[in-house]
Amino acid sequence: MSVYRRILVGTDGSATSELAEDTAARLAKQLDAELILLYVGEGGVLAEAAERARKAGVEARTEQRSGDVPTTIMDTAAELRADLLVVGDRGIGPARRIEFGGIPAEVAHNSPIDILIVRTANPDAHRFPYARVLIATDGSLTAHQAARHGHALAQALDARVSLIYVGDELIGDIVLRDAASRLGGDGIERLVLKGNPSSQITNAAGDYDLLVVGNKGMTGSRRFFRKVVPDQAAHEAASDVLIAKTVSRSFFDLRPGEGAVVDLDGETVAAYLHDDGTSYLLSARCQHMGCVVDWNSRARTWDCPCHGSRYQYDGAVLNGPTTRPLPPMDT
Repeated sequence: MSVYRRILVGTDGSATSELAEDTAARLAKQLDAELILLYVGEGGVLAEAAERARKAGVEARTEQRSGDVPTTIMDTAAELRADLLVVGDRGIGPARRIEFGGIPAEVAHNSPIDILIVRTANPDAHRFPYARVLIATDGSLTAHQAARHGHALAQALDARVSLIYVGDELIGDIVLRDAASRLGGDGIERLVLKGNPSSQITNAAGDYDLLVVGNKGMTGSRRFFRKVVPDQAAHEAASDVLIAKTVSRSFFDLRPGEGAVVDLDGETVAAYLHDDGTSYLLSARCQHMGCVVDWNSRARTWDCPCHGSRYQYDGAVLNGPTTRPLPPMDT
């Protein structure tokens, strides 16, 4: 199963946006994913963009739309059920680095799916394919969800993974050991730093090709404060940045073959969408001691982080200590 099956990249025909296109095309080729080239506006730039993708080994679908650029990008991503949106930090709209009020920034804050921000200021220094991936975590459920997205992508690209935590050294060691264990990678490098999380994570990204963070803090009132980790990383990290959508996810965000703990009508639900379109909506509470389960994308199982119980995607028990399946939710 591809990590991302349908990749949408925005272009405006500028030289800088070509780097975002190239990154999206090469990523689509490595992941065997569909590539969609989107241009919002008048004129013809898509034929040249499609030819560049063809030279990279990908036959791209093209879409030309009209309307408000950031809104149209996000609406098109949702309409076409893309699962990764790629934008340059300069190349869409005003030719300047991602900034508040700019098109890339607005898309980054409100993207309905995972978003990859490609650094375009210095094409000669751009690093792709990604060989070293840094994943930030604070031990929260949303951070674990983002870590799974980043780790799955790194595995597909055969990239090395490092986990970073900023804060107390003892707590950080516990958090990172737990995160590495959930990802199934005992050999994952673990970094614990002290200081301001946004600054430390952003600075550390300079030694990596890709930084992965969750979108917590990117929406709502906190979006106006630049010191939340994903926002500062989007603006200042030297590496490309993957912002995984982990907050405000719903069942309708799921791709076939994917499971997630989501909000459904105000309830926390373990939801899985099978490749054949069948949906499974289950209680997210482990039937052993009531901990909230996690989705294991590699094994396609629900795993309890507290005591190790494991359930099949449909809720059937695979491993104890639980003896009862995850019950279906009333819908």
